[in-house]
Amino acid sequence: ERKGMASGLGSPSPCSAGSEEEDMDALLNNSLPPPHPENEEDPEEDLSEAETPKLKKKKKPKKPRDPKIPKSKRQKK
Repeated sequence: ERKGMASGLGSPSPCSAGSEEEDMDALLNNSLPPPHPENEEDPEEDLSEAETPKLKKKKKPKKPRDPKIPKSKRQKK
């Protein structure tokens, strides 16, 4: 019985690792698509903003996304 329990615990471990890797990939992929559609709307703005976030890769998705959403909505209106 003990051996079976150990086996069960070892199984989910690798599965979890795979899940985490997929999550990381999804996050990276999700970060790429947003700039594409925005590029078509405001290519000039995207270029100027893309240059700054390039230095702060970690803050890129959070900073540009927040201010860009209201900006785009205001410009569209």
